[in-house]
Amino acid sequence: MPTCFGMARLMHTSRSQYMPPIEISAYNQLVNSGGLKYIDNKLKDSLSKYESLVEGFKSYNTAVNNYMLSAFPNITGLEDLSDYIHDEDSNHVFTMSPYPELTEKERREITNYYVFHYERTNGNCKNIDNLITAQIPLHKMIQKEIQNY
Repeated sequence: MPTCFGMARLMHTSRSQYMPPIEISAYNQLVNSGGLKYIDNKLKDSLSKYESLVEGFKSYNTAVNNYMLSAFPNITGLEDLSDYIHDEDSNHVFTMSPYPELTEKERREITNYYVFHYERTNGNCKNIDNLITAQIPLHKMIQKEIQNY
């Protein structure tokens, strides 16, 4: 079981994450308009693979967000979030008062919530690395297609 200091760090780290949206609308427009028939097969395959990676990333986060949203009311009923209300530019020191006496189920719920949040961030870092890795050769192929046009 994390200590109060460890739990405060876990909570701060996991709550400060932001998930920017990733859009593939240009790809979908290309598919729907029939524009893929004018593109080299290797580039089509790379575009399709990249779109699949993006959709996997979005599906994963949708599933995690659904859990997080369903657990959030219980979590906010158990903890004092006043430590998170502060000026972002200040040198705020995160402290955490001890919880009131919690049941084992409540302790597990709080810990699981933040560990899940934290692990999602780690998973997203790996997913983003995969997207970047797939994007580099894709970008080169697109540049080549533009030059040949």
